[in-house]
Amino acid sequence: MTHVRRIRPWPLLAWMFSGVLAIALVSCGGSSGDNAAAVPPPAATTASYAASLTGDLEVATPTITGGVGTGTLTFNPSTLAISGGITINGITATAAHIHQADAGVNGAVIVPLTESPSGSGNWVVPSGSVLTQAQATALTAGGLYFNAHTAANPGGDIRGQIGRSVFAVQMSPAQEVPPYSTGATGKGLLVLDPVSKKFSARVSVSG
Repeated sequence: MTHVRRIRPWPLLAWMFSGVLAIALVSCGGSSGDNAAAVPPPAATTASYAASLTGDLEVATPTITGGVGTGTLTFNPSTLAISGGITINGITATAAHIHQADAGVNGAVIVPLTESPSGSGNWVVPSGSVLTQAQATALTAGGLYFNAHTAANPGGDIRGQIGRSVFAVQMSPAQEVPPYSTGATGKGLLVLDPVSKKFSARVSVSG
């Protein structure tokens, strides 16, 4: 007489499921977070600052020039590295620099620019240029500017404050209504932060 032993399926299925679950946990590193893949740090962000160069912004006497220019400076706050440059039209520059000073004030050269081999009025920040912390702080406060020099105006032909919109006005009695004659002159500057919309202004007069 043949005896047939019946195997209940549920214990067998439970055993198989437990095995599959164990294999899955091992392949995923288990439940411990020790083997979890490290999350890479976020990439450093950069900031870009624009500038418009004109003769009206030169100090102390605005230049009479046909030159204009535009500039861009890219800044990495993590490394203090900078890149960018200016493009000039209407004049032939003999030198160009980044200076440190507020609008309406002359400042020292901190980064000499290099004329692009292609010419066309392009001057670039040399590769590997890095600001000091003090210079970086001045940059974010609008305290750096581009300046392009020519043979006719070696002290500066056109200038543009980096990261700021600057509006200059020449004041004279001839603009009064009615106009009159006097030796008085004046100059006004309005400096606008295009991001925060905050501005400052000052007027200087003589005579």
